[in-house]
Amino acid sequence: LNGTTYDKKFNIKEKAKFKEEIQRAFGLPQNPDRPLIAMISRLTYQKGLDLVDFAKFELKNQPADFVFLGSGEDRYQNMLIWLSNNSSNIRSWIDFKADLSEKIYKASDLFLMPSLFEPCGISQMIAMKYGSVPIVRATGGLDDTVVAYPNSKATGFKFLGYDSQSMVNEIK
Repeated sequence: LNGTTYDKKFNIKEKAKFKEEIQRAFGLPQNPDRPLIAMISRLTYQKGLDLVDFAKFELKNQPADFVFLGSGEDRYQNMLIWLSNNSSNIRSWIDFKADLSEKIYKASDLFLMPSLFEPCGISQMIAMKYGSVPIVRATGGLDDTVVAYPNSKATGFKFLGYDSQSMVNEIK
């Protein structure tokens, strides 16, 4: 992946180019019409990784691709590595790389933030800047900054319960 710098004037027309690059880099099928859902996060209990773990078999069967980027607690790193090795639509990069993070934001169609709690949250705002629609649990700063569909001023999707089925239903 070639390095890029943050550009305040991201051209949404470039999204397809970044999506193709990320699909190729992560070994996902080159399909511009298949949703690409990203999660870039510290891998800790606060960030809702338990919900991803509980929903892993349902996520493997979704008509979407998932890309995870982050590092943190061993149990979550191991779960994401297992998913990468045992599914055709889920890939992870266990580390943090700023240039890769930016490309994933630019490439993704949807951005997953199922946080248990989130006092502020900035990832959802970065995602929106790059035209990646956030899917968040309605808590703290996520609830404050994302207007839920079907509101006419919607900026994303929200689910209320801290449970894997609520998250999966909102993804669907």
